[in-house]
Amino acid sequence: MVKLENIIYRYDEKFTLNIKELSLGEAFRTSYIVGASGSGKSTLLKIICGLKTPHKGCVEVDGKSMSDLISTHKLHTLKMIYMSQELGLWSHMSCIEHIRFMLPKSKHATALLWLEKVQLLEKADAKPDALSGGQKQRLALARALCIEPRFLVLDEPFASLDIVLADELQQIISKEQKIHKFQLLQVSHNTLGFYDKNVNIIVMDKGEIVQSATFTQIINNPVGRWSKKWIELLSKKG
Repeated sequence: MVKLENIIYRYDEKFTLNIKELSLGEAFRTSYIVGASGSGKSTLLKIICGLKTPHKGCVEVDGKSMSDLISTHKLHTLKMIYMSQELGLWSHMSCIEHIRFMLPKSKHATALLWLEKVQLLEKADAKPDALSGGQKQRLALARALCIEPRFLVLDEPFASLDIVLADELQQIISKEQKIHKFQLLQVSHNTLGFYDKNVNIIVMDKGEIVQSATFTQIINNPVGRWSKKWIELLSKKG
């Protein structure tokens, strides 16, 4: 479980992230974050992962203080994986080497199995510069999932993909989540997976959480200017 209380993070005089309270993992195993550009979505994810330190407030994961885990160099014990749009692939490593690096004690066959899951088996010896954009996304996802994380935190990793490929990757995540029961927190601009009644949607605007509910609840009762406009636009598309 992830818990935030009284979080304040200031970029400058123009923007402040202000999260009074947020709990993830009690009722929902999956949470999606939506909101206007510049509303603090990425900053919130980085604070949860320990990549940014709030100026005030407390972050706890499974009852452990994030600041204590960082100071004692035990952040890795959370098995929390963060994946952004940049992907962070290693240009000097082949696809199979990316997986083997994450699973140094596993057999070669295990790494091949992960590449097969994301349809990259034929690209096992290829390096990132020889992959298409979609293949790079698949490799980054396999690298993130192969360690069987307890928390998977995704910052718009599929934003540049077409809806069909994005759905394929989302299905891979869902399948692995059913097996390994990890907590998923994802910033997303599409609505893939939103309609599941067991999924929580967190709406952010101007550095604050304005609503946290199921997608159906938000559709029926949107809170805040951005939510109302978002639902209005979605209804027009439908």
